[in-house]
Amino acid sequence: MILEEGFSKCSSCGVEIEPEDLAECLIDEAAAFADYKDVGDYYSPGNCGFCDGYHTVVRTEKDQLVCACCFELFDSLQFCQFCGDPNTDDMTASYSFGCNHCDGSLGQMKDE
Repeated sequence: MILEEGFSKCSSCGVEIEPEDLAECLIDEAAAFADYKDVGDYYSPGNCGFCDGYHTVVRTEKDQLVCACCFELFDSLQFCQFCGDPNTDDMTASYSFGCNHCDGSLGQMKDE
């Protein structure tokens, strides 16, 4: 049983399970491979705007987008205009402000 937001431990062998491991089990690998060959990275794991999970949102065999950390379901992913990562949040101003895992161009300028 997966508890505590995608983190768990196998009761039989003691292996630690994290959201990234669960995401690998949920993803539709055949569709991901076919899509990668045709258009690129549509099936790349996305970032969750609900729980801030990094690459935890995957498309399942039932064509659903689910976060392997918080188990929220999403309708679509949008790509960050700055870093290019798929996200569940609105990425309208993401080139300037970034996504939940990058600072965007304004954050880049601030560091200089």
